Amino acid sequence: MVFAYEIDYTKGRFDPLADSLGLLNAEVKRRFNEVLQSVNKNKLGCDGFEFRKELRKAIANDPDIGEIERWAEGGIGPIDKIINALSPWKDSQGVPRHKSDVKTSIFRDAKDRYVFHKVGLGSNIKVNGHLIGTDKLGHFFDQGYGYYFNKVRNWKTDSEIFSRGRKIEGIEHGSKSNGMLSNADLAANYYGFQFWKKVTDGNEPYFKCQDGKWRQEREFTWAEYVRPSWDEGINCNEYVPDIEQSVKSNLKKLNDKPENKSKNRKFDCPMSEEGCLAAFNETASIDFLHKDCYDLGRKLHSALERAEPINKAGQSK
Repeated sequence: MVFAYEIDYTKGRFDPLADSLGLLNAEVKRRFNEVLQSVNKNKLGCDGFEFRKELRKAIANDPDIGEIERWAEGGIGPIDKIINALSPWKDSQGVPRHKSDVKTSIFRDAKDRYVFHKVGLGSNIKVNGHLIGTDKLGHFFDQGYGYYFNKVRNWKTDSEIFSRGRKIEGIEHGSKSNGMLSNADLAANYYGFQFWKKVTDGNEPYFKCQDGKWRQEREFTWAEYVRPSWDEGINCNEYVPDIEQSVKSNLKKLNDKPENKSKNRKFDCPMSEEGCLAAFNETASIDFLHKDCYDLGRKLHSALERAEPINKAGQSK
């Protein structure tokens, strides 16, 4: 069974939530430092491929879900709780998050055969102002590495890699097991791919090696990567027919709640025109953005382009 933790993008959507950017940056930094100490102590040498393997063990490399995703959730099962109790530094209870319960989620009426009924749902967290699921952290490091490895091993074009990524998300991680395909997952995969390309290569790599010693060249921050396209309330999911019907029904119930109607809150995706415009303007957005959001963003972008000459003409008078 492929464990594919999904999230309910409506959970805590309009509720206060502290930003976790600093906490997540600090945890990645701690793991980077551990890797540096380990590889230099064990005299790994300047083999970039071997270094990336060691780094992957620290930030990805989990058989079910990503290491950072697991950390952000504070542990998924009872074994994790025991480990957290024995090693408090691994516990992430300080990460503010909106937990989801399948029984009260927009997926509550979906048939029992879908995996989320057995393994539950991930939480929503705020990172650099964006509401995303903890699963995106796993996609960034784990599936992002898969994209990178596939390119290096098979010399595939980026377009071929993205196409394969969509197929895997639909068959293995999405529609086959959970009845949905998350375009926001694909966005996190893409940005993770960009990260792994910069680990030891490029003009500004994160790490360099000289005389057999590795050192970190620049700090990692999630702010460089987390974008509106990671938000499933903006970059919409695609559902199999039976889940789509139940989700639409439950979204309507949410919209019709008196407290939401009085504040004109709508939970239908995409939830933000501004978000779709920003997502449309992201590099390679056509490869990971839902059609509805992409089309809306393109429409708004075109309107702004048409208005720009008028604004300039008005200023020149």
